[in-house]
Amino acid sequence: MRAVALPGALLGALLLTLGATHALANPDADPCRPERLELVGDVEPNAHLDLERADGPPIRLAGVEPPVVRGGDADLAQTASEDLALWVIAGPLGLAPVRAEPDRWGRIVGRLFLRNDGAAPHRLPSLSEALVDAGLARVDPATETGACLERLYAAEVRARAGRRGLWEEPQFAVIDAASPPDLTRRAGRMVIVQGRVASVRAGRGPTFVNFGADSAASVSLVIERDVARAMERAKVAAGSLAGKNIRARGALDLSRAPRVLIETSGAIEIISGVPVGRQTKL
Repeated sequence: MRAVALPGALLGALLLTLGATHALANPDADPCRPERLELVGDVEPNAHLDLERADGPPIRLAGVEPPVVRGGDADLAQTASEDLALWVIAGPLGLAPVRAEPDRWGRIVGRLFLRNDGAAPHRLPSLSEALVDAGLARVDPATETGACLERLYAAEVRARAGRRGLWEEPQFAVIDAASPPDLTRRAGRMVIVQGRVASVRAGRGPTFVNFGADSAASVSLVIERDVARAMERAKVAAGSLAGKNIRARGALDLSRAPRVLIETSGAIEIISGVPVGRQTKL
């Protein structure tokens, strides 16, 4: 692969990411950037932002959900893939796997960093953060956790506030959970909803988090028992969400009333009490 200069917008996103890591109180103990990184050779992004390589299994970027390649999203997905290709050409990459075993598609799920000779690990730009910061991807909480997930959420907030990339597109807009628009065209897709929790109903089966008194006119979250237990272990019990303003993401099910399926405890963020359009995070 030949060296290519990074476009200004992409370089700016990387620098934003780098600036965020500088703010760490103790960067030498950064859990998201380990001291030892596996050197990764030539890679080629595909339409799903997986990085394919000739000498090993493909790499899935931790915490990143690419734009869905469907209908009007195809151009955006292609742009994200092309921009990522320019990033990975820019220099050697360092890989920090987040799971010991490949996923069911044989991919290594990990954090990838642009390496820079002589730079300390905590100063290496994260490709996941940069993609999200540039508005070229949303956050996938199923493949990232803890402080590393929080950083990605912060990058997503910046991208939304700046209306960068996919955040200019109506099909990616955050949904007002208490008073949603027509959601027919978003059925079965990953959506983000936001609002004040009106009630929580838990029983022997799933827990339902409701944003309005009428479940047919508002969105509800469906949290299966194993996810609810994981939330309790993370000290964010589903029952404690009543009255709080939250943002949540998952697949939209319209088979009965509008419901968002919560598949991991990290899919719910507790946010400040601002209108949906302003997207300010605590």
